[in-house]
Amino acid sequence: MDARGLDQRKVWQDMVYVLMKAKVEAMKVLESPYAAKYPGISTVLPYLARPGGVPPEGNVIRRNLIQGPGLAVRAPAQPWVLDAGGNVAIEDVSFFKPETGAHRVPAGVAFEAIAVDQIGPRAK
Repeated sequence: MDARGLDQRKVWQDMVYVLMKAKVEAMKVLESPYAAKYPGISTVLPYLARPGGVPPEGNVIRRNLIQGPGLAVRAPAQPWVLDAGGNVAIEDVSFFKPETGAHRVPAGVAFEAIAVDQIGPRAK
């Protein structure tokens, strides 16, 4: 998890205050359907109304199989911005064979398989 939304360099400030702000305003996040389906999206508005950037808070990355050492929060963001419970990190990716489509979790890794239609954001 990085904190480019807090980075003071022009390229990232433009991403927040030019690109992101325009898109959020065009979405009208305080109106339907966004206000009803994604009530948390409006929490970005106070950050867009003042200088300083947007922290990467409120991210949820749970119950994933991660290749590598796991998830990390990079400065200047703080560790509390990420809810990352129940992930399994493994270094060995020999179980993944993209050329054949084989994606078998290695023996000994406790990981609950879920249906593909259950992956991604869902309304609560």
